Amino acid sequence: MNLRPSGDAELDTDISVRDLVRLLDVERREAFVLTQIIGLSYDEAADVCRCPVGTIRSRVARARLELREMIEASSIHDKGTFPPPHATGIA
Repeated sequence: MNLRPSGDAELDTDISVRDLVRLLDVERREAFVLTQIIGLSYDEAADVCRCPVGTIRSRVARARLELREMIEASSIHDKGTFPPPHATGIA
């Protein structure tokens, strides 16, 4: 999953973020998609998921944190701060 812009930067980033969202735990992904992508309120998402609003807030917060960490890890790798593949024996 390469988050580095190339060619059509917007399309590349959208596809990569979508891929990262798919990696989230099912419950976190559901809460994140309902509130952040579809646009439901936390109350509405809680009704859909049949759980307390606080649970939705927690799942969304954890999903954001996990996504941020995945994006940062990818960005660090893309910026070359990790050893390049040939330096680690991974080719």
